[in-house]
Amino acid sequence: FSVNSVIWVWVWTALCFTCCWIHGLAFDYENASSSSGTFVTSTISELELNSVTAIAVSGGGGRSMVCSIGGFRALTRMGLVSNENIQVISSVSGGAWFSSVFMFQNKWNDSTLLGSPTNISQLTLDNLDFLSPGKLGESLTASSNVIAEDLYEQGIQTYYLWEATMNELFLVPFELGNVSQFMAASKQQVEEIIKRNPALSEDQFLIQNDNR
Repeated sequence: FSVNSVIWVWVWTALCFTCCWIHGLAFDYENASSSSGTFVTSTISELELNSVTAIAVSGGGGRSMVCSIGGFRALTRMGLVSNENIQVISSVSGGAWFSSVFMFQNKWNDSTLLGSPTNISQLTLDNLDFLSPGKLGESLTASSNVIAEDLYEQGIQTYYLWEATMNELFLVPFELGNVSQFMAASKQQVEEIIKRNPALSEDQFLIQNDNR
């Protein structure tokens, strides 16, 4: 594949996931199935979609996460990350490692989470070790092999090892590691979901950060 081909695949993948995600927002809760565990967690109407500003975060494992941290670090520095400026974030794979933490964690402020902005003119090989990666960067640079080995020694089955490792690496440090919980955008949406699924309770949901 040529470099241009790879770039276009990345762009079209991002666009496709954005379109699919946004169209999914228009579904009504009537289409949600409690038996399948599928819950629609947005209330953006079709009329509002014309004014939505969305960011698509593509996949690519750790590379995508690094790109996401840098991009959102810059957007945050410019004051563009707010409910008024960005209404939708669509992500997949490595991009979802970033966006799930960015949208739902409440443990750290944005500066601590993402790390301090870097002055490009002062970026040299000598001072790379002294730059702050932020809490997300620390998770990204931790050894997944060491975590996986520890989990395996604790008796985690091999078919679950990858999921458990990613959970320990990217979610547990931000108090998002309870895999039995669902994610919802607001308390109101949790109430609406529970109304349609009485077997559920509020403590089974993680609610989106109020600043998102």
